[in-house]
Amino acid sequence: AIGQWMLKAVVNISVGVFQIAFAIVIAGILLAAEGTGSLVNKLFIKIVGEKGNEFAAVTEKTIRNVTKGILGVAVIQSLLLGIFFFIAGIPYAGVWALLCMVLAIIQVGPGPVCVGIIIFLFSTEPIGKASFWSVLIGAGMLVDNVLKPILLGKGAPVPMLVVFIGSLGGFLTSGFLGLFTGAIVLSIGYILFLSWLNEDEILQSIEKKA
Repeated sequence: AIGQWMLKAVVNISVGVFQIAFAIVIAGILLAAEGTGSLVNKLFIKIVGEKGNEFAAVTEKTIRNVTKGILGVAVIQSLLLGIFFFIAGIPYAGVWALLCMVLAIIQVGPGPVCVGIIIFLFSTEPIGKASFWSVLIGAGMLVDNVLKPILLGKGAPVPMLVVFIGSLGGFLTSGFLGLFTGAIVLSIGYILFLSWLNEDEILQSIEKKA
C-alpha cells in the first residue's frame, strides 16, 4: 500500500511538472506582452473590489515563496545528499537522490532513504568511515529545517505556517499544483479573516478621519 501511494505521488508530480512547464511557457508569453501586470491588478479588483491590488501582491509573493521554500529547498537538499551518496560510494546514488527530492516535495522528507543508507553504510563499511558519512548525511537530512523557515517565510505577507499548511493541504487534495493553489487560497483566506476580525477598528478609523 505504501509503494502504491508513493508511485501515485510520483505520477502526480510528473503530471504537475508538465503542467508547470506549460504554465511557464504561457507566463513567458504574457510577460513579453505589455500591460500584463496592470491587467492582473484590474482582474483582481473586479473580483474582490478595492483590495484587488493587495490580493494580487499576496498571490505573487506566495507563489515566489512556495517555489523557493518548498521546491527550492527540495532541490538543494537532494543535490547535497546526492553528492554525499556519490562520494561515499553508495550504489545508484542518483536514484536515491531523486527519491529524496520526491519525498521532500511531498513533505515526507528524505529520512526513510537516509536512514536506510546509514544502515547500509554500517553494514558494509568500517565503523569510522560509516560514522563520518552518517554524520554528513544526517546533517543533509536536517538542512531543510534551517532553509525552509528562511526561504518560505522571507517577505511573506502572512505567517510561514499558513503558507506551509496551505501547500501541504493543497498537495494532498490537488497534487503538485496544489502546492501553489493551496497556499494562495489559505493566504488570501487568512487575510480576509483578519480583515473581518478587525472590521470594527477599520470602521472607527474611517469615522475618525471623516
